[in-house]
Amino acid sequence: MGIGTFVNRSTRPTAASTRRSRPASGDLVLVAVVIALGIFGLLMQYSAGTDFSLRTYGSAYYIFNKQLLWMACGLLIAFILSRIDYHLWRKLAVPLMGVTVILLIAVLINNEVRNNAVRTFFGGSVQPSELAKLAIILYLSVCCTVNAISCTISHWA
Repeated sequence: MGIGTFVNRSTRPTAASTRRSRPASGDLVLVAVVIALGIFGLLMQYSAGTDFSLRTYGSAYYIFNKQLLWMACGLLIAFILSRIDYHLWRKLAVPLMGVTVILLIAVLINNEVRNNAVRTFFGGSVQPSELAKLAIILYLSVCCTVNAISCTISHWA
């Protein structure tokens, strides 16, 4: 207490004044940035695709509505996946990386050429490289939390 500070010792603090505010769950800044980028992406897609959508599909909003639907699906899936305990992701990181490597090798053996590239299964509908992005992120996050140097050795030994 500084000079001139007056404390009335006869009054006790109320429960409301001693209760601390609970921190919000999740990282609100990250959520705000994701929402802002999503809105910005939708605006850019609408701006760039309106003419093409009108000429191709007969509606200026067709591609925008499709993008909006997929964005909503992605947000729903992200919300569901965020509710899964992270210990499960730790257990799945190494097996998922193994499955991904096998699928990437299978793409090379499959030899289904599409647009002069070999990278898909089932007529272009399945791309193992998309799974590889998720697997690498999960694997590296597990490695960085354990020990960056001995992680690779301990998982493969």
